[in-house]
Amino acid sequence: MVDEEEHNKLKETLDKVISSYRKQSLFTTTLLLWVIALVIEVTIRTYDLYRIAPDVDILSHLFSGIAMAAGLFWLSDKWNFPHYRFAAIFGTIVISLLWELVETLQELVIKNPQYLLDFFIWDGFFDVVVAVIGATIFVLVRKNIVHKNGISY
Repeated sequence: MVDEEEHNKLKETLDKVISSYRKQSLFTTTLLLWVIALVIEVTIRTYDLYRIAPDVDILSHLFSGIAMAAGLFWLSDKWNFPHYRFAAIFGTIVISLLWELVETLQELVIKNPQYLLDFFIWDGFFDVVVAVIGATIFVLVRKNIVHKNGISY
């Protein structure tokens, strides 16, 4: 009886450690993805790549969509929200739309060079679509990892 009790305690302890690692792993992944997205954005702005290759914006929005989805995924887990995939995709849509709205309003206040002008109907909509594609990539990769490794969330 004692051996069974000790075995159960050990199993519970290991389950807690593994669960904690999984959550920390998701948090670390989220931070890493945000760092990558920010490095891309800073590099684009530092070297004025929008002037040379305007389509570089796609890369920026793709990685920010991946990072947003990771962050929303992590928050969903932290807040025990069971629909984490929905939160990742829908949250990315909402955040991206708000971001594009802020960019549009900012252009009313601060004059940008012609090549940086943002027309929400075309550029903003496309930016949101690319961010959602990034979020979808994260969700699909995460789903594949969960399926293969048996991660519980």
